[in-house]
Amino acid sequence: MMKNTNFLIGRGELLTGTIKAPGRYGKKAEAYTLLEAIARLTPQVAATIKELDSLPQITCPHDLAVVQLTLNPSFIAKSYFPSELLRSAGLISIGSKSVKITPEKWTKKASPSECSTTSLFVAGKRSTFRNFETFIKQIEWDSTEASNLSRIERFQSLTTEDRIKGVCDEDTRWFEVGLHMLPDENSTFIQEAFREYSEKEEVKIYSDVSFTAGNLWFVPVEGSFRAVKRLAEFSFVRVMRPVPKLRAFRPLQRGAGATLKCSLPTEQPLSSKPRVAILDGGLPVSHVLEPWLGSYKVLDPDADDDPGGIEHGLAVTSAFLFGPILPSINPARPFSFVDHLRVLDKETGGEDPLAGC
Repeated sequence: MMKNTNFLIGRGELLTGTIKAPGRYGKKAEAYTLLEAIARLTPQVAATIKELDSLPQITCPHDLAVVQLTLNPSFIAKSYFPSELLRSAGLISIGSKSVKITPEKWTKKASPSECSTTSLFVAGKRSTFRNFETFIKQIEWDSTEASNLSRIERFQSLTTEDRIKGVCDEDTRWFEVGLHMLPDENSTFIQEAFREYSEKEEVKIYSDVSFTAGNLWFVPVEGSFRAVKRLAEFSFVRVMRPVPKLRAFRPLQRGAGATLKCSLPTEQPLSSKPRVAILDGGLPVSHVLEPWLGSYKVLDPDADDDPGGIEHGLAVTSAFLFGPILPSINPARPFSFVDHLRVLDKETGGEDPLAGC
C-alpha cells in the first residue's frame, strides 16, 4: 500500500499557483484603422497648416497657434484622452468644449447620427503643426499614439465665425474677449501680444476690469465691428461676444387681482449660515420683509428708484423667502436671511457699457 501524502499537515504551498484574473473589459474596437485615420486626417492637417501659415506673425505670439481637435463620439471618456499623441507631437491641450457632430464612422452597430462629443483646443508652434503631417505617417501601428490618432474625427483651425458669438452688427462697439492662456506657464506674453495687436487695429482694451477664469482671460474691448472682427484672427482668442447691457424694467401692465391675506411666520430663519443675495430693483422704504432682511444696499445712491423695480424687487425677495403663498395656508419659516442689492434703477438704461462685464 502506497503511503498518502497529507498536504493538510505540511507543505500545502505545493498545491498553490498564480491565477491571473481575467480582464474586466476587452479591448475596445476602433472606429478607424491607423491607415484609415491617416488617410482621413492628412488632407485636414494640410488645410489647417495652410490656414495657420496665412496668419500674420503678430497674431501668433512666439509663433504659437491653436487648432481644434475633435474626438470621435465613441471615445470621449477621460481614459481615451490622446495625451501620448500630443506629447510625442510636441503639442499641448489648453481647453475643451462639447460639440455636436455626425461622425463618418463609430463603434456602434447603428448608422452614425448626430451626437455630442469633445473638441480639444491644442496649442503648438506653427513649425510643429507643419511637421504633424509627417509625424502621423511615421507612427507605429501598435503604439499608443496609433490608438490616439484613430480616435480623432476632425483636425481643423478656428475661423472668425467660430469665435464671434451673439447677435452683433456694424453698430456694435463693445465686446468681451476670452483668450486661452497656457496651463501652468507664464502667459503674460500672450496678453502683451494681444494688447499690441489691439493697438495696431485701433481697438481699445480695458485690462483694468479683466479677469481670469481657469485657463481663460476675459477682457472687454471697444472699437468698430470691422476692427474687432480682425482681432478674432488672434490665435489664442477663444470667444468674442457683445458686452451684455443692463436693461431697465419694461412697463408691466397688470390687472388688479384678488388680494390675499396671510400670516407670516414669527420665527427666525432655519439657519443663519447661508449667504444669499438678491440683485434686483430695490425695496420700498417700508415693507413686511424686514425681520428676514440681512442688509439692503443701493449700488448707485445718486439714482432714483425705478417705480417698477421696487415692486419687482419686493416680489422676488418674498418669493425667495416664502415661495408661492397659497390661500388659507400660512408660509413656512424661511431657510435663511437674505441681502438685497439694488442694481437696477431709473438710470439703468444709460449705464456705462462696462457695467455688464
